[in-house]
Amino acid sequence: MESSSLVTPGFLASGGEMGKLMRSKDWSQSLLGPIETWPQSLRTTLSILLNSKFPMFLWWGPQLICFYNDAYRPSLGANGKHPSILGMPAEKAWPEIWHIIKPLIDQVFAGGESTWSEDQLIPIYRNGKIEDVYWTFSYSPVNDESGAVAGVFVTCTETTDKILSLKKAELSEQKFRNTVNKAPVGICILQGPEFIVEMANEKYLQIVDRTQAVLVGKPLFDSLPEVAETVGPLLTNVLRTGQPYYGTEFPVSITRQGKREPGYFNFAYQPLREPDGVVSGIVVVVNEITAIVEAKHALTETEKQFRQMVMQSPIPMTIFRGKDYIIEMANEEMIKNIWRKKEEDVIGKKVLEVFPELHQQKYPELFKKVFTTGKPHSENESLANVQGDNGMRRFYLDFEFAPLFEMDGSVSGIMVTVNDVTEKVQVRQEVEDAEARLRLAIEAANLATWDLDLQTTDVFYSQRLAEIFGHSPTTVLTFQEIVDQLHPEDIEIVNKAYTQA
Repeated sequence: MESSSLVTPGFLASGGEMGKLMRSKDWSQSLLGPIETWPQSLRTTLSILLNSKFPMFLWWGPQLICFYNDAYRPSLGANGKHPSILGMPAEKAWPEIWHIIKPLIDQVFAGGESTWSEDQLIPIYRNGKIEDVYWTFSYSPVNDESGAVAGVFVTCTETTDKILSLKKAELSEQKFRNTVNKAPVGICILQGPEFIVEMANEKYLQIVDRTQAVLVGKPLFDSLPEVAETVGPLLTNVLRTGQPYYGTEFPVSITRQGKREPGYFNFAYQPLREPDGVVSGIVVVVNEITAIVEAKHALTETEKQFRQMVMQSPIPMTIFRGKDYIIEMANEEMIKNIWRKKEEDVIGKKVLEVFPELHQQKYPELFKKVFTTGKPHSENESLANVQGDNGMRRFYLDFEFAPLFEMDGSVSGIMVTVNDVTEKVQVRQEVEDAEARLRLAIEAANLATWDLDLQTTDVFYSQRLAEIFGHSPTTVLTFQEIVDQLHPEDIEIVNKAYTQA
C-alpha cells in the first residue's frame, strides 16, 4: 500500500531497499501516524540512517518503533525479522533479547548518556532459528524539538565472524598446547634475547627437574644457570642467524634433585619467526638419551655385554660383520621366527649366500649404503621374501639397519633389528579390499550414498544421490537442505532414523 503522503518526502527519497519499504508502508495505520505528522528530529535522523553505509538502527518514541537501513539488513539474515519489524514496537520485535537491550535503552532515556558494548553476545532469531550473534554497538540518545530524549540511535557492526575466528584460533592454540604438553619429548618455547620461557611441557620439566612456577615467565638461565656456558652460545647464534641447530648425543650437565649430573641429549633449536620474518624466539625440542648413550658406551667396552644384549633381546636381532656381511650372531627370535633356519646353517656364513634370494631384492643395496655411509636405515612394513626350510616366505617387516663402529670411527658391521608385522598388514589389506569391494558393489548397484558431518552438517554424497536430488555433484549441501526436499509425510521418518543413528 502506498504511503499516505502524495509526494515523497525528501528524507525518504533514497535509502535503497529500506527507503523503498518506508515509502511504501501505510504509516497512517501505525503508532507514528502519517509521515507528514512526523517531527523534524525523526525525519533528520532517518535521513542520516538511510543514507549511511554503516549499519544503523533507530528506536523512536515511547513504543520504540523500529527503523533500520540497508547496511543493517544483512545482520537480520534470511527467514527472520526482515522486513516485518519495520515500524514494529521494540519489545514485540526483539522478545528474545529484550532482557538484554531494555536496560541499555532505559539508560539512554533516563540520563541521555550513550552506551558502548564491544563483541557482546546477543543471540537473535534469524535464518529460521536463534543464532549466537556478536555485536559491537553504541546506543545514543536522539532529542526531539523540545530537547527531550525521543529515540535511541544505534550504530553497530556484527563481529560474529571475528569472534568465531578468534575462538577457533584459541581452540587451535589450546589444542596445540595440549598436544605439546603431552608430547613424549621435551618442548620449550623461548622468547627474546634473554630467552624468556614462554612455555615448557611436562616432559621438558621432567628433564630439567624444574616446575612451571620456577621456569615459565623467567629467563632460561636464571632457572638453569649451569647450562648457560654450554648451550647459551648455541641459542644466541640461532636467534642471530635464524639457522636451526641440531645436537646429537650432546653432553650437558644439569642439577637435578640437588645434584649436578652429566646427561646426553638429542635436541633441535628451531628459530621462531614473526609474520614479517623476524626471528623472535626459539622452539626447543629435546630428548634425553643418557641411558642410551651410556648403554652404547658400555657395549663398546665389553663384547660380552654387547652379545648378551643381542642374544637376550625379545626383538629379532642379528649382526653382520665386514663387507661380506658375515652373520656373526643372531638371537633365537631372528633364527627361529624370522629366518626359520637352523643356527649352524647361518652363523659364520655370508648372509647373501644363506639367502641368495635377497640378490633380487633391495637389501644388498641397503646393506652397502649403511656400511659405506655409517648412517642407519629403517623402514616400516617393508616387503621381504626369504627362503626358509619350509619354502619361500613372503612377509612384511619393520626393520632398522644400524652401523656398528670401531674405536676409530670406521664401520665394521651392521646390527639388524626387525619386527614381523605381516599379520597386521594383511589384516589392513583385507579391510581395504573389503571396503573397495563394497564401493564397487555400491557403484554396480547404482546406489546413492552420503555421509553427514555432525559438526558442520555438511553432506558429502555420491554422484548418484546428486542425480536423485537434482544437484550438481560439486554442490555442498546440509542435512536440512536434503530434508527440505522430502515429501512432508516422509520427513518424520527421516528425522526418526537420524535421531536413532
